[in-house]
Amino acid sequence: MSYSPYKITVQNITGAPLVANIFGFNKFWFDSSFGNPVGIKIDCDLAGVEYSEILAQSRNNFFLVNNLRITTNNIAQFNNQILINTSDGTGKTIKQVIDVFSFLSPNQKQNNLIDINQSFTVDASDYLSATIEANTSITYTIFASFRIDIKALLDGQSVVEKNKTTPLRTFKS
Repeated sequence: MSYSPYKITVQNITGAPLVANIFGFNKFWFDSSFGNPVGIKIDCDLAGVEYSEILAQSRNNFFLVNNLRITTNNIAQFNNQILINTSDGTGKTIKQVIDVFSFLSPNQKQNNLIDINQSFTVDASDYLSATIEANTSITYTIFASFRIDIKALLDGQSVVEKNKTTPLRTFKS
């Protein structure tokens, strides 16, 4: 099966840095701003798809990210780390740090884009958080290599879908 990457744009429309969260259905679904402070706007960059739909889908359709592309209007944003937060019902919490700037390639021609070649999972308990600089827009293009589709089981199909689209070409150093 082939499916498009998820594209999520986060905007900080204030004059000060703010921490933004994406995903994290279990933690943020019942929060009117999905766990984000006033001044953070989150949109989906796919026609006809709302961010709330992607968030809700992550509850039952878990996926394995193999590449994350970040584009921004403010290159200072690349100095900020991304935290991958995972927790479970027992209170066990794991935080994985992505040092965004370390993925910048010297062979890269575009200074507003970084490709992060790192695998992590997204399910209902996982969420990404990052400080978004003041008056900054950042787009996360999330390339999933595998997705779990529970509904497929009801249709007698495999619940594991491997993405057959061409993987992201990353900059080589």
